[in-house]
Amino acid sequence: MKKRICVINTVTWLRAPISNWLNDNLDTTLISSYQVDKSLLKDINQFIYFEKYNDDEELGNLVIRLHQQKKFDLLIALSERDILRVAKLRELLGIQGQNYFSALLYRDKYIMKQFAKIIGLNVPEFSTFSKPCELMEKVSKIGFPILIKPLSKSGSKGVQVLKNKEEYDDYLEKKSFWEENYDVEQFILGDMYHVDGIVENNKLKFISVSKYWNSLGKSTTLMENTQNTTITFADFTINKSDWEFLLLKGETKKFVEKSNFNNGTIHAEFIISEKDKTPYFIEIASRTGGLMISNTIEKNMALS
Repeated sequence: MKKRICVINTVTWLRAPISNWLNDNLDTTLISSYQVDKSLLKDINQFIYFEKYNDDEELGNLVIRLHQQKKFDLLIALSERDILRVAKLRELLGIQGQNYFSALLYRDKYIMKQFAKIIGLNVPEFSTFSKPCELMEKVSKIGFPILIKPLSKSGSKGVQVLKNKEEYDDYLEKKSFWEENYDVEQFILGDMYHVDGIVENNKLKFISVSKYWNSLGKSTTLMENTQNTTITFADFTINKSDWEFLLLKGETKKFVEKSNFNNGTIHAEFIISEKDKTPYFIEIASRTGGLMISNTIEKNMALS
C-alpha cells in the first residue's frame, strides 16, 4: 500500500523541486503558497494552490478535511516558518513525526539555548528583552560587547553588535521601532561555522561542517570592520578528519539525540572562540539551510 504524505510548502520550486524527490510508492498531496506549472507536478497526486496559506486556522482546517477523507501517514514542512504549525497538526491528528515540543526547541531561540545549556553545550551568556528600559539591566550582567537579535526574524536580519556604551547609546537613539522580543547575548569573537545533517531515527546519519566566509575575505563572526552587520559571501567545507569537523559533529549530536527529533534535516551554527578554541552553540533549526546549502549537502553525500 502506498504511503500517503502531505507536503506543506512555501519554499521556491528552484530550491525545493518536490517532484524530483518522490517515487511510485508515495501518494503525495502538495499544498502550496504559489502556483506550480502542471508540467513540474510529476508523481504529485493532488496539488492545491492555497491562497490563505498564511492563515493558520484556514490551513489547519484544510489539512484536517483532507485527512478525514483519507488519512495521511506523514506531514512534511520545508519552510522554517511552517515547522511549528505542522507539528501542532501532527499531534492533533496522531501522525508520527516531530512533535510540538521538539519543534519548539528548534524554533524558539530562547528555549533552544536554555535546552542546549541544560544538556551541557557551551552557550554565550544570553537573555531576552522587549523594551529599551530592560536592555541596560541585561547588558550590566552580560557586559560588552553584546549581540542583539530580533527573535522574530531569521538569518542575520536586524542583528547588531555593540562593542561599548557609546555604541549602545547610539543604537537606542537611532532605533525607530521595536520588535516584540529580542535576544541579547555575549559576543564571542571567533570563526563561525554551520553544521548541516540528515537525521534518521533520532541519529545523525549524515553530517557536513562548513566555515562561513564574508565579502571581505575573512571568516564571519557577525561583525565586520566597517559595520556591525554580517554579509555572508561564501563558505567552504571542512574535511571530515579535521579537528573542527570532529568537534562540531560531537556538539551537534548531543543536541539532536536529546531533542526527540526523529527524521529530517538540521542546520546548526556554532562559533569556535578565537581565544581558546571553545565551541559555542549559536542556534539550530530542524530544516535544510538556505544559501544553496542543499547543493553542498548533495555533493558531499555523493562523495561519502
